[in-house]
Amino acid sequence: MKSLRIIMFTTFYPPYSFGGDAVGVQRMAQALVRRGHEVTVVHDIDAYKTMGGDTDGKVPADDGVKTIGLQSGWPVMTNLLTQQTGRPIVHGKNIRQLLEHGKYDIIWHNNTSLVGGPGLLDMGQGLKIYEAHEHWLVCPMHVLWRYNRELCDRRECLRCTLSYKRPPQLWRYTGMIDRKLDQIDLLIAKSEFSRQMHKQFGLRQEMAVLPYFLPDIDQSELPPPAEHSRPYFLFVGRLEKIKGLQDVFPAFDKYPDADLLILGDGEYTDELKGLARDNPRIRFLGRKSLDELNAYYRGALG
Repeated sequence: MKSLRIIMFTTFYPPYSFGGDAVGVQRMAQALVRRGHEVTVVHDIDAYKTMGGDTDGKVPADDGVKTIGLQSGWPVMTNLLTQQTGRPIVHGKNIRQLLEHGKYDIIWHNNTSLVGGPGLLDMGQGLKIYEAHEHWLVCPMHVLWRYNRELCDRRECLRCTLSYKRPPQLWRYTGMIDRKLDQIDLLIAKSEFSRQMHKQFGLRQEMAVLPYFLPDIDQSELPPPAEHSRPYFLFVGRLEKIKGLQDVFPAFDKYPDADLLILGDGEYTDELKGLARDNPRIRFLGRKSLDELNAYYRGALG
């Protein structure tokens, strides 16, 4: 099999990341390296800083993936320019030089909202892929969660964006995304549901479906189950209202035989803790390493 030179663009990439979409990009990059391909991932450290990320994140052991973190001296302004223009205003020159000199066979876009916006999609030569880990192509807020309180079933984008206290993106009303997506050779959704939602909200390009996957795990190398004095249910993920974890709490008020352990953090953490303050069986344990997660997963199996 011919070894390919692949460059991936994504706003967030571990350890400069918050959610599972970045982990999905990392697993794909690692899988491609294991199959003999040369993979470079370009991500936006400016965006991570702007969103309040801990810039002292632990860099994982060398896995063969080359990473390039974009940084400027003014991260907030850099991201605002990209968000408002849909183009990599500050980092555009570096990205163009990287694509020109790298002579990549495949240019693989993931969440490009702040690493370059739609203006990034027609840059460079080679096969172009766009992998939609969320609904940013059809939703300024990425998640089809209208007014931060309800499922979106019709477009009210301007008012919804303002309700999130975000500046509207006027380029979304110019057809820019459609024109740029016409340069993409393969457009990927992560589920059939996501494919249908993109179509329902106006995406005219066809999408293929490629689900997330887990790497093969050597069971002998897994840590022992986490120690906990009682049986437990386990939630692992970013703590956001849209996840619906708050709707689970009432069930644990009526079920005394097991605890609910919550691993992760996010903007909804404090409110969730307030809702659960009278139930000692609901416990917030914060973010955990992969080994710690595996231990809790094994413990949840009983």
